[in-house]
Amino acid sequence: MVRLRNRLVPVDPTAAPEPDPLPPPEASIVAREIWGLMEELDAGQRQVVVLRYLADLRLEEIALRLDLPVGTVKSRLHRALGRLRGKSRSTGIQKPPPNRSGWSGP
Repeated sequence: MVRLRNRLVPVDPTAAPEPDPLPPPEASIVAREIWGLMEELDAGQRQVVVLRYLADLRLEEIALRLDLPVGTVKSRLHRALGRLRGKSRSTGIQKPPPNRSGWSGP
């Protein structure tokens, strides 16, 4: 069994997972550039971005974990994403193409 958020999903232990294809080399370059931009955020903003997008926590979960009001989490996330967008434009980092569903995320 594997826990996904708050539910258990049965897993066949005999089934071998398919290996992930290697990302293109430019993906690692972009990742390094993004981490460089993340280091320029203040600690509170960086913490919220990491918990939201890397730990995949909901805003309410982040608020509980950091002992902050949900509104503070939302404002930190909004400001952080705005700063990252502005800095990515000034450094020339390109926005990735939209995924198949048509939603390109934040």
